[in-house]
Amino acid sequence: MPADLDSLARRNLLNSRSPDPDKMIRLGRTCLEEGHLSDAVDFLSAIDDETGLETVLETAVDEGDFFIYSRAVKVLERPMEASTLERLAENAERLGKLVFAAQARNRLTRNQAPPRQETES
Repeated sequence: MPADLDSLARRNLLNSRSPDPDKMIRLGRTCLEEGHLSDAVDFLSAIDDETGLETVLETAVDEGDFFIYSRAVKVLERPMEASTLERLAENAERLGKLVFAAQARNRLTRNQAPPRQETES
């Protein structure tokens, strides 16, 4: 979170009925630059800034952060693509984020599994 923004001000901004888009974009980009990806998702999703959220998504993949990646794809209403999950898992492993790597591979496996067929009883 940007140094000039305390928790109360952050809450008030995010709960505002009509947030100032320029301010939210500025805060979202500042959070992104400072490595506060979760806060960046919060600010950018409040105003549906697809471009900013795309940047967060790519950063999450590069940093092997499955949690932020899953938040970003949910906000953007996109599926988790196999090639992106594989890249995220590889980056997570390389960076020692083994839980995120396992989560990405688990999701990859679930996405590729054939749908279950219901059996008649």
